[in-house]
Amino acid sequence: MEKSEILRAIIRQGENEDISEYEEILNEANENLVYPDIFSETVSKVFKLAMDGKIDPWKIDILQFKDLFFSEPEPNFEVAGLLISSAWHILYEKSIAMIRGYNSNKISDELTDDYPEIEDSMDDDEVSDFIDLKEPVMHEDKRNVTLIELLDSIKRVYKKSREEKTIKDTSVDINEDILMKSNKEDIEEGINRVQEEIKKYINPFFLEDYWGKTTEERSEFLLYMLFLEKRGRISMEQNEPFGNIIITKLF
Repeated sequence: MEKSEILRAIIRQGENEDISEYEEILNEANENLVYPDIFSETVSKVFKLAMDGKIDPWKIDILQFKDLFFSEPEPNFEVAGLLISSAWHILYEKSIAMIRGYNSNKISDELTDDYPEIEDSMDDDEVSDFIDLKEPVMHEDKRNVTLIELLDSIKRVYKKSREEKTIKDTSVDINEDILMKSNKEDIEEGINRVQEEIKKYINPFFLEDYWGKTTEERSEFLLYMLFLEKRGRISMEQNEPFGNIIITKLF
């Protein structure tokens, strides 16, 4: 897919907005990173700009990102950790904004209930000055996607890719193929390091408490945790949408 097609798919545009504006923003974003393909580069930059506040997170369609990622002929799992981490951050920012908006509306309702004369004595212009009329962004046609749904989808595609690879060549395992691309020794070293690190954590614990501060640290930690979860060393669950990821050690 071309960059413009990817942008049109994952960014919700307003009536007077042109997708070329977003292309210019992406082109101005200087990064010293080498991406394996145009999809990974475009999505990664969009997510980074959203986290930096240069693109409104509400304009990012996470559901479309998921569909596009898994429509790729060969999904690139090497950058999956980074993209998932970025997607989670955007969902988190959206949920925080919704909670703040809900609390603000609740407080406003309580004030008018306790002091009805405030509402009666103000005209429309005064009310608009008194209350922050931020228009809530609601999408009736699509719902938000939780991190667990993204992880489950990746697992399904990962399993399907492995089965298809086995049919084509039973002598090559998809797991080994991915590890070879990412430098197997470094991956194994990272997995072992993270496993040793979480040994000292009280069971269960929240992923967000230990996964680092930068996007790179978080994506790396999440990727290694996914390997540990696949090997049956830990379990990962999320009890409510946008809630913390609960890690339980099984070793």
